[in-house]
Amino acid sequence: MILKEASPSPSNSPSKSSNFGLNTRLLEEKGVGVEIPRNEQDGSFTSDSVAESVKFAVVSEESESLRANARRVSGLFGDRNRNGRLIDDCVDYLMENRIGKSSS
Repeated sequence: MILKEASPSPSNSPSKSSNFGLNTRLLEEKGVGVEIPRNEQDGSFTSDSVAESVKFAVVSEESESLRANARRVSGLFGDRNRNGRLIDDCVDYLMENRIGKSSS
Protein backbone atom coordinates (compact mmCIF):
# COMPACT_ATOMS: atom_id res chain seq x y z
CA MET A 1 0.00 0.00 0.00
CA ILE A 2 1.51 3.31 -1.04
CA LEU A 3 0.26 6.42 0.61
CA LYS A 4 0.73 9.95 -0.61
CA GLU A 5 -0.89 13.22 0.14
CA ALA A 6 -3.69 14.29 -2.14
CA SER A 7 -3.34 17.83 -3.32
CA PRO A 8 -6.15 20.03 -4.62
CA SER A 9 -3.69 21.87 -6.83
CA PRO A 10 -2.18 20.44 -10.02
CA SER A 11 1.28 20.56 -8.44
CA ASN A 12 2.69 17.76 -6.35
CA SER A 13 2.92 19.94 -3.24
CA PRO A 14 0.54 19.10 -0.40
CA SER A 15 -2.03 21.47 0.96
CA LYS A 16 -0.70 23.25 4.04
CA SER A 17 -3.93 22.52 5.93
CA SER A 18 -4.00 18.79 5.22
CA ASN A 19 -3.32 16.13 7.81
CA PHE A 20 -2.54 13.42 5.26
CA GLY A 21 1.11 13.46 6.30
CA LEU A 22 0.19 12.57 9.86
CA ASN A 23 -2.12 9.79 8.68
CA THR A 24 0.57 8.50 6.34
CA ARG A 25 3.15 8.38 9.13
CA LEU A 26 0.69 6.62 11.43
CA LEU A 27 -0.06 3.93 8.84
CA GLU A 28 3.65 3.54 8.14
CA GLU A 29 4.30 3.08 11.87
CA LYS A 30 1.54 0.44 11.95
CA GLY A 31 3.26 -1.40 9.10
CA VAL A 32 0.60 -0.96 6.43
CA GLY A 33 1.98 1.90 4.35
CA VAL A 34 5.06 3.60 2.97
CA GLU A 35 5.64 7.31 3.26
CA ILE A 36 7.07 8.80 0.09
CA PRO A 37 10.13 10.91 0.97
CA ARG A 38 9.52 14.62 0.48
CA ASN A 39 11.49 17.80 0.09
CA GLU A 40 11.71 19.16 3.64
CA GLN A 41 11.36 22.78 2.52
CA ASP A 42 8.26 22.68 0.32
CA GLY A 43 6.80 19.19 0.88
CA SER A 44 7.05 18.18 -2.77
CA PHE A 45 8.19 14.78 -3.94
CA THR A 46 9.98 13.67 -7.08
CA SER A 47 9.07 11.02 -9.60
CA ASP A 48 12.19 9.14 -8.48
CA SER A 49 11.08 9.10 -4.83
CA VAL A 50 7.63 7.85 -5.89
CA ALA A 51 9.17 5.15 -8.11
CA GLU A 52 11.53 4.01 -5.34
CA SER A 53 8.67 3.84 -2.82
CA VAL A 54 6.47 1.86 -5.21
CA LYS A 55 9.31 -0.51 -6.02
CA PHE A 56 10.01 -1.03 -2.32
CA ALA A 57 6.33 -1.66 -1.47
CA VAL A 58 5.50 -3.91 -4.42
CA VAL A 59 8.70 -5.81 -5.20
CA SER A 60 11.04 -5.79 -2.22
CA GLU A 61 11.31 -8.93 -0.10
CA GLU A 62 11.76 -6.62 2.89
CA SER A 63 8.22 -5.30 2.42
CA GLU A 64 6.40 -8.67 2.41
CA SER A 65 5.10 -8.03 5.93
CA LEU A 66 3.91 -4.60 4.80
CA ARG A 67 1.95 -6.17 1.93
CA ALA A 68 0.49 -8.82 4.24
CA ASN A 69 -0.58 -6.18 6.77
CA ALA A 70 -2.09 -4.03 4.03
CA ARG A 71 -4.12 -6.99 2.74
CA ARG A 72 -5.28 -7.75 6.27
CA VAL A 73 -6.60 -4.23 6.95
CA SER A 74 -7.79 -3.36 3.43
CA GLY A 75 -11.39 -4.25 4.27
CA LEU A 76 -11.46 -1.65 7.03
CA PHE A 77 -11.14 1.24 4.60
CA GLY A 78 -13.45 0.24 1.77
CA ASP A 79 -16.53 -1.15 3.53
CA ARG A 80 -18.89 1.82 3.74
CA ASN A 81 -21.69 -0.22 5.32
CA ARG A 82 -19.43 -1.51 8.09
CA ASN A 83 -17.98 1.95 8.68
CA GLY A 84 -21.48 3.44 8.83
CA ARG A 85 -22.57 0.85 11.39
CA LEU A 86 -19.49 1.54 13.51
CA ILE A 87 -20.17 5.28 13.45
CA ASP A 88 -23.83 4.71 14.36
CA ASP A 89 -22.79 2.42 17.23
CA CYS A 90 -20.33 5.03 18.49
CA VAL A 91 -22.94 7.82 18.36
CA ASP A 92 -25.48 5.58 20.15
CA TYR A 93 -22.94 4.79 22.86
CA LEU A 94 -22.07 8.46 23.34
CA MET A 95 -25.75 9.42 23.54
CA GLU A 96 -26.51 6.67 26.06
CA ASN A 97 -23.51 7.51 28.24
CA ARG A 98 -23.34 11.28 27.99
CA ILE A 99 -22.45 13.29 31.05
CA GLY A 100 -25.35 15.16 32.61
CA LYS A 101 -27.89 12.73 31.21
CA SER A 102 -31.02 12.83 33.30
CA SER A 103 -31.75 9.49 34.95
CA SER A 104 -35.52 9.39 34.53
